[in-house]
Amino acid sequence: MRFSLEVLHLFGKSGSAFCRPWRGGRGGGAAEKGENGEFSGLMGEGFSEDLYLCFRIMATAFSDFDHPRLGRVRLFVDSRARRFVFRYPRREELCVTLPPGVGREALLAVLREREDALLRLRAQAVQRAAVGWDFRVEASRFSFALQPCDGPAARLQRAGRDGGAAYLYLLPRSCAVEDEGVQRSLRRALLSALRHAAAADFPRRVEALARRHGFRHGQVAARVMYSRWGSCSCGGDISLSVFLLLLPERLADYVVCHELCHTVEMNHGPRFWQLLGRTLGADPRLLRRELAPYGRRFRAFFG
Repeated sequence: MRFSLEVLHLFGKSGSAFCRPWRGGRGGGAAEKGENGEFSGLMGEGFSEDLYLCFRIMATAFSDFDHPRLGRVRLFVDSRARRFVFRYPRREELCVTLPPGVGREALLAVLREREDALLRLRAQAVQRAAVGWDFRVEASRFSFALQPCDGPAARLQRAGRDGGAAYLYLLPRSCAVEDEGVQRSLRRALLSALRHAAAADFPRRVEALARRHGFRHGQVAARVMYSRWGSCSCGGDISLSVFLLLLPERLADYVVCHELCHTVEMNHGPRFWQLLGRTLGADPRLLRRELAPYGRRFRAFFG
């Protein structure tokens, strides 16, 4: 697949609605989820970050393909990536993160070289399980349940709950809950509920921890992110994955404190880890290892 750099620059510099500036900041500042596996590959020349969204849209719209042994291959271009990252959110689908500038031929060469290792990685991946009428999600600040109803159409409904957000997904009794389309709609409803609840919860959570530990931050946003738990821009704006609502409280606080520490240290150097350890009063690397399996489970269910 070939990209036109002239067109990318035109979109990136015009300020059009098609390509808004990427605000992830330079130099990292993200709390990454643990991956099932990772391999090094070729590095390409990086585009400036204001081209990120345009390049990503073009790449993901036309680059996905089926591999005879590895399954469906989905491609994502990340302006900050410096190597190939391979992961199986579920067995049917291989997700590949690419550095900018890598061509299709280079990708296919790496897939051939790593095919045996990727097949082993695929065998370890979690198969997505279908959910039934008894499906429920219970967390300290969020709950979601599937409930049969007599109405003609499915709908998401807010339910009363003290100390958190509760949602019911009302599904007509006549629906076959095991149907693939119903399964997709249920997952979309759960994501919608998570977005709604996180938009209200995250600013309060970040502000409370920032005051407690003496940090200053910018805007707080809730996003559906599968490869990161959070990120912090160079301006102090913090984005958090909606899946934090499903974590134990101590792990959600770890992610928030991780991003707050990036408002002081925009890297993952020794001073950053020392600051995070003082902030948490615990070894952050132990919490990071404890966090990793949750990322794999959420990607397997939602990915």
